[in-house]
Amino acid sequence: MSSELWKFLKSPVCYIPAGFILALELFLQTGLYRSVLKPESFAFNVNRIRTVVKGTSYKPNVLILGTSVAYQGLLVPDLNKAAGDSGLRFQSAATQAAMVETQHAVLRDLAPAMPEVRWIIHVAEVNFPYQSRHELEPANRSMLAQFPRAETLQLLREHQFTLTPRDYAFFYLRTLTYQGDMRDFFLNPPRRLKSLARQKKKEVPDVVYLNQNLYAISAYGRNPEECEKNAISGVPFIDADGKQVTDEPHRTAVLDTCRMALDDPRAKPGENTWRTLFFLRLKNLHAEARKHNLKLVTVFAPYSEMVTPARDPDRIRVWQEELAKEGFYPSIIDLRTTLDGPDNLNLFYDTIHLNRQGAERFTGIFYTAVEQFLRKEDPELFRKEPGAER
Repeated sequence: MSSELWKFLKSPVCYIPAGFILALELFLQTGLYRSVLKPESFAFNVNRIRTVVKGTSYKPNVLILGTSVAYQGLLVPDLNKAAGDSGLRFQSAATQAAMVETQHAVLRDLAPAMPEVRWIIHVAEVNFPYQSRHELEPANRSMLAQFPRAETLQLLREHQFTLTPRDYAFFYLRTLTYQGDMRDFFLNPPRRLKSLARQKKKEVPDVVYLNQNLYAISAYGRNPEECEKNAISGVPFIDADGKQVTDEPHRTAVLDTCRMALDDPRAKPGENTWRTLFFLRLKNLHAEARKHNLKLVTVFAPYSEMVTPARDPDRIRVWQEELAKEGFYPSIIDLRTTLDGPDNLNLFYDTIHLNRQGAERFTGIFYTAVEQFLRKEDPELFRKEPGAER
């Protein structure tokens, strides 16, 4: 080591910043920073789900897994109200933007803390088999980083991900894990604290999320092309009757999902490769359920009538063929068309996510279908008292 380098290392210019970074990393490793994560960020949401579901007073025997379709489309208080004294008790661990690997991590984390759960209702998305890739997607990486490292990295290897040095650094160094969140925090700490206070006020015990979105995609047109065009050019926020029918976040969601509705993932190269990879990952999820002595049924929720590729009979046939293979739970409840009708577009916030009115209606449909299925498949469940374990 040269004398110049040694002199530099001993100077305040080097050791003060290095000491600060080390101290920050040690603080972040404690997990305390999670309490000030940006509300509704991916990391915040997955941590809230873990906290709420593990501490729920519902004592659920049915746990819902899925993505934002179930996160926004199912109202847990309404499900439990509909269940009454039937013996069914619901809770949801559906997670926004969660691919199968994140859903697997959520299930593995929650199952040991929920001994009364007997059934997993997996609200799946019919086009998921064509969206799997070997690279880890940023939103899911952010959520997966909230779970124990060693187990998560092993899970990703089992799911055949190709992890880069950047991915490993993201999981091990919390200064990288929370880099974007901290930047937002330190740019405007008062705004973050106010946001956290608002989040605290609107939180409901036992509930991760309650859909309060009143706007409907019908304000933007009747088909994907018209919807995309109007979302780009913009529509008046206030209609002729003086009622607000949209806002900027709604416009953005509509534009993004209308473009998705025009895109058929099966038309992209590598269809068979991605489908094989997806069902390998899904098989790992089913194996995790079986490991905890849980049964699983796959449910397909409705999309708006704009999403025509998801309605192709071949989409569901692929699932039926794959789930019939060894290692899977084969049961499917297909609810894709249950909201079809003249008011379909009034029930959706964007092309795939329900608004409040749609969530209320679909929750009732979902409960009826699941209750009928479980009465047939597991009648003993309806005689179980809270406190009975699987």
